[in-house]
Amino acid sequence: MRRLFVDHKLCLWVALAGCGCAVAGFGARGSAASPLGCPKTVVIDIHGSGSAAGTVSLPGAKLTTTLKKLQPQADIVLAPSPLKAEGGFGVLAGAVSKLPLAYHQSVVKAKNWLRSRLKGLAEKCSGTKIFLTGYSQGAQAVGDVYQEQAWPQVMGVVLFGDPSFNGHDSSSQGDFRQWRHGILHTRQPFNSLLVVSLCHQKDPVCQGASQLKHGFTYHDNYDKLGEPEAAAHYLTNWGEINNPKPTLEPLNKWPTKRNDGTTVFFMWVGANLLILPDWSSCDSNYCIVGTSDTVYVISLINGFNQIGWVRTSISDPRAGLEQVGVPDQDIDKLLSP
Repeated sequence: MRRLFVDHKLCLWVALAGCGCAVAGFGARGSAASPLGCPKTVVIDIHGSGSAAGTVSLPGAKLTTTLKKLQPQADIVLAPSPLKAEGGFGVLAGAVSKLPLAYHQSVVKAKNWLRSRLKGLAEKCSGTKIFLTGYSQGAQAVGDVYQEQAWPQVMGVVLFGDPSFNGHDSSSQGDFRQWRHGILHTRQPFNSLLVVSLCHQKDPVCQGASQLKHGFTYHDNYDKLGEPEAAAHYLTNWGEINNPKPTLEPLNKWPTKRNDGTTVFFMWVGANLLILPDWSSCDSNYCIVGTSDTVYVISLINGFNQIGWVRTSISDPRAGLEQVGVPDQDIDKLLSP
């Protein structure tokens, strides 16, 4: 994990938040909105397991950088957690076993720190706007504290790879499977426009132990797919356009504007079944061909053969293609916009 630069405003804010003494605008006068001591906007980031104290998570860094570009007038200060996040195989094994050992203790410390910072800002800097973000272990801590009570100053929350992920939450985003949940437990849904909880379908941390067969590649790439940037755009713009849900679109819908077939894609399939498709999507191994009520799945591997079909109205196209036997890598290509 790399450290992000820390400017003088961050040093000032950390000093203020980390002690109860009178400093820079919080002296005897008790000013609640001193321009010297209270930044306009703070992004609080809590990193993942194994990260050193003061480390900024990689997706949290990209989220903050993008927010600063989109909201230059907001004078955004980044505040990473000053605590070490315990990690390692033994620590993670203890967490999965739900033992109150190092991982649990690390989360409790992070939650206590975050709770204290939020209460301190509410007391001394009531005009400061706050964004919360957490990755992995940090996502668990941020999500738990945010759900404890109302925090009026919090303008948005972005979680990456939450081990308490809930696939049925309307705030959840990504290519996850709805029936899979976090490896530790399933939190109560946020169902909030202020929250974006991102999860990758092969990430064992947010999709459960069954995905450990993929290792942690899909848990370690939340900074590489444009998701922090998209979340920053959403948090910046949703209030202005009154968008009813986040603009982050998972690859889990039929690509009905796509046509990879011939100019006129007429096909005979099975016994005298003529398909007059509305759209088609193909890669080198498969085609999916959609009509108003049915999506036909065609294998190109050994000829041109229908291997199944899925109802157009299905709520989870990925699951439908998976059940027909299409590999994950081909599903990603077929459902891409």
